[in-house]
Amino acid sequence: GVTGAAALTGAAYADLVATSARSAKVREIKVVLSAATETSIGLIRSATTGTASTTAAGQLRDPADTLASTTLAGTAWSAAPTIGTIYLDKHVLAASIGAEYTWVFDDQKGLVVPISASIVLWNFGAGTGAAPLVTWTWEE
Repeated sequence: GVTGAAALTGAAYADLVATSARSAKVREIKVVLSAATETSIGLIRSATTGTASTTAAGQLRDPADTLASTTLAGTAWSAAPTIGTIYLDKHVLAASIGAEYTWVFDDQKGLVVPISASIVLWNFGAGTGAAPLVTWTWEE
């Protein structure tokens, strides 16, 4: 997992970018608050992917796999992602350390992130949110 940014209102906490190699099928996104701050988190597709300055590569569950992950989780950007207007989902987490929400996409397709696109966890609220601990689970 990654620790997202403590996003200002109208900014990204974290994103998941499918690079130019393969799309990603997201199976689960788990968000846990690291501070006692009420936090608004929306799940939305990006209009433009950002230029991430801090990323984490996916970790294989089976170390015998020979195909390395090409999808990246971003938590800081030199050029931030922009978003569309229609959220996939929104939640407000209570001001409690450890408050969490998990999105589960258990159908066959999952939540697809197309090649060279991203999905973003976005602060849609009126104040700065806590830096969430984010665990992304996906297939490529």
